[in-house]
Amino acid sequence: MSDIKIPPGRITPWHQTNWDWRAAGNFIGGGTGTGLLFFATLASGSVDAYRIQALLALAFIGAGLTCVWLEIGRPLRAINVFFHPQTSWMTREGIVAVPLFLTALAAVWMGGGVFVLVAGIFYGGVLPMFAVLAGAVALVAGWWLKFTIVARAAYNQGYALPVLPVRGQGEVQPGIKPGWTK
Repeated sequence: MSDIKIPPGRITPWHQTNWDWRAAGNFIGGGTGTGLLFFATLASGSVDAYRIQALLALAFIGAGLTCVWLEIGRPLRAINVFFHPQTSWMTREGIVAVPLFLTALAAVWMGGGVFVLVAGIFYGGVLPMFAVLAGAVALVAGWWLKFTIVARAAYNQGYALPVLPVRGQGEVQPGIKPGWTK
């Protein structure tokens, strides 16, 4: 590492500001909803319990997609999000959301996903209130972690340069790795 004074810019580490609460809300809503939908399919004790959990899961997914809609910048032109699957994660997410919602709503209408492998696998002798409490604690901790990672801890370390580029007659100097550790 050289003793060169590095001015602020794209070489030095910086806190990214492209993703904010909307991106965090997308990850939180989408992750919570798909996780709940998956486990509701596996572990619901009854058809009514499945329907409630699946509709709640779809509400979380819808909230996450609403955050994407807000993040687009021009919400009234949201249909354009479907036109660039090769370059946009928002496009791929939007394309997958359509069949997810259709199949989940069909499963709610028909009464559930899989025939529960005897719901006792998950609840057995455990008191249901402890399961609800554990789920709530995991939910809040997961949300806080995702928000922190996306909106507060998302730093770019800068670019490591093996040697400083020289134009013209200058002298090649050692590279820099601001913010990097081995």
